[in-house]
Amino acid sequence: MIEVHVCRGGSIYDPPECRLDDAALNWGNPISDPLLCTNDAAIERGRVEVDKNYSNRGSASINSPSQTFIQPGSMVKVVSGSIEKNGMLTSISINYNRSSTSVSASSSIEVELNDNSV
Repeated sequence: MIEVHVCRGGSIYDPPECRLDDAALNWGNPISDPLLCTNDAAIERGRVEVDKNYSNRGSASINSPSQTFIQPGSMVKVVSGSIEKNGMLTSISINYNRSSTSVSASSSIEVELNDNSV
C-alpha cells in the first residue's frame, strides 16, 4: 500500500515539485488505500483529489429573454461588465410559452469557467 501526500500551489522549482519545505504549497490530507499499489495509481488518485477539492473551476448560470440553440460542449465567452472569461457550455434550456394572444421565449445556460470569479 502506498500513501499519497497531495499538494497544490505554486512552486519555484522547474519542473514544479512538491517539496515539504515549500511554504507556497497547499497540502491536503494524506491518502492511504489498499488499492494504491503502484506509483501511477497513487499519482492519478492524488490528481483526482486535487481536481475535486482545489479546482479553480467555476460555473455561471445565465438567463436570457431568448436564445438560439448552442451545442453543449461548445466554447463560449462570458462577459460581466469589463471582465471576459472563456468557458464551456454544459447545458442549455430554451422555453417557449404561448398564450391566446402572444408567444414568449426564455432560455438559460450553464457555463463551466476556468476561473470562478465571474
